[in-house]
Amino acid sequence: MGLTSRGSAMPLLLLLMLSVVPMAILLWPAISGSQGYRDQVGARLQLARMALIEYAVTYPQNYNDNSAGPGKFPCPDSNGNGSPGPQCPALAIGLLPLGFATAAGAEQNLLNDPAVTTEPLIWVVSGPFRNRPAPSGSPTHAMVLNSASEPGLQLDEIHDAIGLLIAPGPPLAGQVRGAGFQLSDYLEGVNADGDAVFSRTAGNDRVVAIRLADVMPLVERQVLASVRAALVRYESEHGRFPWLAAPTSLDTLGDTHCEVLRAAGWVSTTRYRSGDSAVVVESCEADGVASEQAPLALPAWLVRNFWHTRMWLHLTQPEDTAMPSLNGETVRAVLATAGAVLDPAPSGVSQHVPAQHISDLLDHSENTDGDADYQRVPGGNDQWLTVLADTP
Repeated sequence: MGLTSRGSAMPLLLLLMLSVVPMAILLWPAISGSQGYRDQVGARLQLARMALIEYAVTYPQNYNDNSAGPGKFPCPDSNGNGSPGPQCPALAIGLLPLGFATAAGAEQNLLNDPAVTTEPLIWVVSGPFRNRPAPSGSPTHAMVLNSASEPGLQLDEIHDAIGLLIAPGPPLAGQVRGAGFQLSDYLEGVNADGDAVFSRTAGNDRVVAIRLADVMPLVERQVLASVRAALVRYESEHGRFPWLAAPTSLDTLGDTHCEVLRAAGWVSTTRYRSGDSAVVVESCEADGVASEQAPLALPAWLVRNFWHTRMWLHLTQPEDTAMPSLNGETVRAVLATAGAVLDPAPSGVSQHVPAQHISDLLDHSENTDGDADYQRVPGGNDQWLTVLADTP
């Protein structure tokens, strides 16, 4: 059998993003006048912005944290030592860290170099997008991060910002910059009042946003790739895909329970409910019939952030001769992640969290009608991946 390549291009895309702008740096003219100065400050902000996005999307692979998952940004530098703070509040504002070491020991630089502006960059990150691991427990815990998470920051007309980079201008009257960090010594007006509302027109600050749509589709592709890899391993080991869970099986802790013969729905989280990663069987039930299966081995971060409740899977099962399809191509498995909640979705349905029906997840009526035929349709925010059918 083969695998589709969709999703695997994500690291290449990030590499391309991070290579194009540095090439532009070589073409910058020497600073001569205010326009050249503004251009270099803007380019510096964009370079740091892209480095932060790469940090967030590749977090599980690079930073050896099996609980946070992709989409987590570093806390600001809270004491001027150049490193991310180990903890930060729900609305975190401070200096952009100079860089950090990956799990492999490589240094990653966030380009916080004051050579252009003579001032450090300010970094603002909101709520669930800050790097604090999500504990197990209530699905409404503030540290859970998935596609239903709220952005939390506003920049003028932009209401879906999850992070802001700010380049302070030269000190104004009353601002004293030196030892320690006081926000009002760097920022002005609404940017200095400590709330979640910011403006490009406050004082002499330059501000760029990282928006939810800049990051979440890339994060969702990471989620899909992780689940697809788990399904391929499962089928190789057990000769079939696992039975799935219905959205209505969601319990008060956000866990799901598999049903015998269910081919479409959510992955079951029995092995994680038990707290024992060594669980070798889970009990599935449907219409009074019970049967056991091996649980699907998923990354811990995926379950702890309740990504299993933001996905829809349709898997080929030996008890069912019907195979799913995506855009007319018959495949062994269709995997989809729901994007941000839409009210209404293109299907006309108002979506809810937690989901109770497929229409709370997938945006178009072609994908919520209960059959095995799915369409990647423009206009929604769902992400798709497949496991291809066996080739002749």
